[in-house]
Amino acid sequence: MSAADRPAVPRQVRMSFWMFVASAALFALGAVYALTQRDQFVEAVRATPQAKDLAPDAIEAAATASWLFAVLLNLVLAGLLVLFAYQARAGKGWGRVGLIVLTAIVLLIVLFGPSLLGLVAGLISVVGVVLLYVPDSKVYFDAVKRAR
Repeated sequence: MSAADRPAVPRQVRMSFWMFVASAALFALGAVYALTQRDQFVEAVRATPQAKDLAPDAIEAAATASWLFAVLLNLVLAGLLVLFAYQARAGKGWGRVGLIVLTAIVLLIVLFGPSLLGLVAGLISVVGVVLLYVPDSKVYFDAVKRAR
């Protein structure tokens, strides 16, 4: 589809795009913050009932693994949010579906590991998904699909 044939991106889809970019930025910020929190991860592992049966090296290893997982999860979510946001802005339905799935994952993360950054990112993502399904957005996605 040439640029001349492509329908104009409605305001709601553009707003949704920037909301997902903001949500991704919050997750990237969360990754940076998590990088500074390794000692807190060690203390959290030591505070678990299972830690009394673990050697100090095992506690360190478990803390390091959970710490790296938190950093990588934040970075992967940030990257996927941006990727799918670009695709949704281009009118691709799979980008819109991907954003729904990612928003559900974000909400589950907030449910099981509440944080202020996660909560704000989750709320922003929910609004972003809603904007992708308002009537003007639906018309846009349908027009892009027909133009292919």
